Amino acid sequence: MLLRIAKALNSSTSIAVAVTIPVLLMIGMTLVIPVGGDDGWIHLNWIPQFTHLVKEGYLQPRWLPDSFGGYGIPAFYFYPPLPYWFITVVSVIIPSASSSALLYITCLFGSIISVLTLFLYLKQLQISRVSALLGAIMYGFGTYRLLDIFSRNALGEQFAFAFLPLIFLSIELAASDNPRNRMRSFFIGLAGWIGLLLTNIPCVIIAGLAMIVYCLARGTLFQPRRWVLILVPIVGAACCTAFYLLPLAHFRTQVQLDQLWIYGSSGEGFTYLRQEYYDLRSTKTLMIAVGILTAVILQRMLHRNAAPRQAKVIFWLLVLSVGLQLPFIGVILHSIVFPLTILQFYWRWDVLLLLALCSTFS
Repeated sequence: MLLRIAKALNSSTSIAVAVTIPVLLMIGMTLVIPVGGDDGWIHLNWIPQFTHLVKEGYLQPRWLPDSFGGYGIPAFYFYPPLPYWFITVVSVIIPSASSSALLYITCLFGSIISVLTLFLYLKQLQISRVSALLGAIMYGFGTYRLLDIFSRNALGEQFAFAFLPLIFLSIELAASDNPRNRMRSFFIGLAGWIGLLLTNIPCVIIAGLAMIVYCLARGTLFQPRRWVLILVPIVGAACCTAFYLLPLAHFRTQVQLDQLWIYGSSGEGFTYLRQEYYDLRSTKTLMIAVGILTAVILQRMLHRNAAPRQAKVIFWLLVLSVGLQLPFIGVILHSIVFPLTILQFYWRWDVLLLLALCSTFS
């Protein structure tokens, strides 16, 4: 009896340590690392303007008048507003918080919600509670998430991580024969697509392509009745976010992505981006290598019928997210093939790769 209690305590202690360390690490880094990543200076400029306009009664600000020395910028005709709405709420609750603090608090919230949504998805796959929790912690507070927050200050992508698992969870529920699960599938899918549309457009493209692969691997693609349950939330989400999508579609021709890397005639911008690429290359190469190795192991297990039901789906998500990042292939496809051109960077597929890896290790 005492031996069982001791084992249970040891197991609980190990789980608590595994859960606590990455969370404390991320919180600690927010206290000592200043905002200075790729997009940090943009967010620090936009946050006070957006929050002020919302407090003045403009619930959906589109023009930020103080940018570019008072000439203004139509940023939120194009940039999704959901993370900034959350920042505004936090600024009301904590009026003394600086823009840097608001940015980091919002990023931490995105990580916490990511843990919850992936945990719900993994539980639906019949993965044990402990394994699902550990996988979800890896997803919410792992190395790539640290890179996203402190190297890139990728606010929108941080929030998008939280909604991607809901897309796959809705597919799993739609495939159920339980009418109650089908109803839940609609609302969860609706929440997932609304969240993605209002946080990060490139992640919408990733989720859409991954959804097709997921349904094909699961066999849902050839079940029209199931597809209705999957497509209706997408249509509903498009209607709910029309206030953002319609102006975006109307002014889309004004976006000049070919000017993205031109900062000035000196070429300093290109030099900076090239250095940033080399700084991040080791982390991304490691993720791709782990993804390839994991996919090979899953393929062998599938070949011997030794893998669980969900392994086939995860295997094809790994193939998709790794295949589109392979050297030369990723650059070419994302330069000429629509809708991959919307992603801008082929390594955005690390969002899906991280989800697939955490699901596999669970």
